Amino acid sequence: MVKELVALLKFLDSPIDNLNFASFLLGEIFGRAAGLTPEELREFIFSYRQRRENERDLYLYKLFRDVYPSIWEEYFEEFFKSAGLYPLYEMTVSVCGKFNCLERFPEYQGFLMRFLQLIQDREEEVSDIASFLEYLQEAPGEDLYVNISENQAVKVLTVHKSKGLEFPAVLIPFLGMDIQVGRGVRQGQKSCVLDHASGELRLIQLRKRPAAFSAELAEIYHREYRKSFVGELNNIYVALTRSREELYVLIPERCGNSLNLARGLIAQELESGIKKSCLAPVKEVGTRLFPIPASSGRDWIAFLKDEFSQVSALQRRELIAEGEVLHFLLSFVGNLAPGGQAQRIAEGLAALPQVFPAVADAERFRKQLDEILSCESFRPFFAVGEAAVATEVEIINRFGHTRRVDRLIVGPDEVWVVDYKLSLPQATAEGRSALVEYERQVLDYMQLIEELYPGKKVRGYLLALQQKQVKEVTGVSPGLSFATS
Repeated sequence: MVKELVALLKFLDSPIDNLNFASFLLGEIFGRAAGLTPEELREFIFSYRQRRENERDLYLYKLFRDVYPSIWEEYFEEFFKSAGLYPLYEMTVSVCGKFNCLERFPEYQGFLMRFLQLIQDREEEVSDIASFLEYLQEAPGEDLYVNISENQAVKVLTVHKSKGLEFPAVLIPFLGMDIQVGRGVRQGQKSCVLDHASGELRLIQLRKRPAAFSAELAEIYHREYRKSFVGELNNIYVALTRSREELYVLIPERCGNSLNLARGLIAQELESGIKKSCLAPVKEVGTRLFPIPASSGRDWIAFLKDEFSQVSALQRRELIAEGEVLHFLLSFVGNLAPGGQAQRIAEGLAALPQVFPAVADAERFRKQLDEILSCESFRPFFAVGEAAVATEVEIINRFGHTRRVDRLIVGPDEVWVVDYKLSLPQATAEGRSALVEYERQVLDYMQLIEELYPGKKVRGYLLALQQKQVKEVTGVSPGLSFATS
């Protein structure tokens, strides 16, 4: 299973890697999730092989996207667009959640957890897909080793040593939360912490009673208490998630000289099924078993989209959604022949519910699209005479990274790169930064197009759909004044 995930990561890092994409398609992870038989997938891949002999620059993922558009949208599109934009660990967890790896392959849970742990341990040094894959190629054996024994031996491990491992049955003899305030506290030692919040380096002895008479000591004490409390919760989480089939936990009433807070982790509905016991011999010990569901991770990509978004972007969600709808509708507009405007608008609106089912007011977008196509300053970009027009053009650079151009117009002597924006930013410091990013994006497209059409002049344009403005991009603007033509 881990090999299949590595193949998927290699494909996401370089979409022109047909071999690894085929390897993932033929694996168990994708087959079980998508419901396609191995025979059907092999037939599809071999048909690609036949076309490959006759067509240049034909990539397997593009063919798959055309043949199985709904499956591509469901299982690949989000990761394909997000590769390189989000941390590798969060993206891998999202991949495992999308394909339900833990539920479909419970026997491989230990290997998957070790793989995720390896990504997390190395994320400071190898944070992107390419760096991690390079590390994985040369990783020492001890990094890749998963210590899971198949014999019937009993292993005695600390909670810390059990991280990343799993066992058929786990016995936790004394589960307790021992909250020790202060770093490195051991039996018979005083609890002390280093404090430098005031600008001075101080060694403070923390005790609960003096903290009651000092607001500063109380704040430090409570801060260290929370750290210790969270650390104990993390240890308990690790201990309770090591078992694969059976888990037995003995929870004493007291932990040291205090009540055992771990007893508060037991659900109230289970209390009636638990018999109290002690170290002395007892006549009857009751146990109650209950199933623990497979672990699952959240969809981190969806979560991080909001986490990393600017406040202004979150406030403008409706405008962003409107821009996406207009981009989609304009993708149906090729070389606009006289009298063909109404037909193009009708085609786009007919396909709109399939891609944007939440859009209720289609008539509003019909009016907007009609205004855009009727705008005099936009006419040269939609009615282009004998030039060839392509919309939503995917271009792959030499590193295997994909760029998508909204509109490409190829004439006899010139090639125009057109990028749609809902509006151009205002002449403020924040607006200046946004405009620079818009221009750099178009310049990046222009560089790629120049390599494809070396004998033609390449020009780039930003079309502000709401403002009905056209801005030619010749470089990054030096000032805050936005010149439009």
